[in-house]
Amino acid sequence: MASSSSSTSLTIATMAQISAMVSEKLTTKNYITWQDQVLPIIEGISMANHVLYDSKEPKATITNSEGKEEQNPLLPIWLQEDRLVKSLIIATLSPEVRALTVGLTSAREVWKTLEERFANSSKQRARDLLRKLQEVLRDDHPTLHAYLQEVTMISNELAAINQPIDDGDKVYWSLNGLGDKYESFVTAMQVCSLPPLFHLYLTATC
Repeated sequence: MASSSSSTSLTIATMAQISAMVSEKLTTKNYITWQDQVLPIIEGISMANHVLYDSKEPKATITNSEGKEEQNPLLPIWLQEDRLVKSLIIATLSPEVRALTVGLTSAREVWKTLEERFANSSKQRARDLLRKLQEVLRDDHPTLHAYLQEVTMISNELAAINQPIDDGDKVYWSLNGLGDKYESFVTAMQVCSLPPLFHLYLTATC
């Protein structure tokens, strides 16, 4: 847990700079990319316990060595840290997503709400795009160029949600969808000892 003075300093002096490190705000379509940016920042300020675990608020009072109850000095520190993390998260949300967090009182509540709302849909979108890449066919497009543009577009969409496809897989799936007309070309590409970079493959086919 950070000290009270360091938390205050962080809140006043660097909140804007920290939130500005996130290049794109969370929308309904970019949860994985957003999380990949925000979580390392929260971990970097040593406050991941406020979002990844059910970090319990300290008791308001404790019993001292004399057996008397007194205010728990850890409570205001914990509350300050939690409000900092919650504010940091909310500052990185788009207006439409921010509406989902209204009324939530802790950083963990905000994080869990976003995770439950978007994590599964992002994973499903990745699966849908990968299946689309595997099923795209040259014969369904008017030209070879249009077909390869489709492969490139799907690959870019996967990369945008932090699920990039490496060059070897791009080449493999695009060759797989060319059909019998390109059999000799496909065979020649498949016997290469080193798979080509995708952009070089595009140059060779277009």
